[in-house]
Amino acid sequence: LTEVEEMTKIYSFNELRDKLTLVQQQLFSYHSLLDDIEKSKSYATELEKEVAKLKSDRVEQTRRMKKLALCYKKAKTNMRAMEDELIQLKVEIAQSKTQEDHNIAKINKISTNNKRLEQENEVLLREKMSSLGADQMHSI
Repeated sequence: LTEVEEMTKIYSFNELRDKLTLVQQQLFSYHSLLDDIEKSKSYATELEKEVAKLKSDRVEQTRRMKKLALCYKKAKTNMRAMEDELIQLKVEIAQSKTQEDHNIAKINKISTNNKRLEQENEVLLREKMSSLGADQMHSI
């Protein structure tokens, strides 16, 4: 109270009122700044939560991408193995076809030889028959 009395002696009423108005304005500005700071802190907290969620999402996406890359690598390896197996089967088919052609040629050769032998056999049988027939005719 003594301070107020001293101020009334030093300053006029209008000066005190102006100073009080100025202090009230400064106090209002101070409270507005405090509200803005509180809003900024709240917004910063929301941003931190969003950043944490984005980081979590990125980790999950990275995990999925690694899993997909592994699946792709396995599929590629399996595809290579199947291609190698297909090539091996084609080689075996070609070898089998070559063997079949060789066997067919051999069969044809044997068949031709067999026909020739049958013809020779028939000729020999005819000769023998005609020779037997001539001997029988001579003996009569």
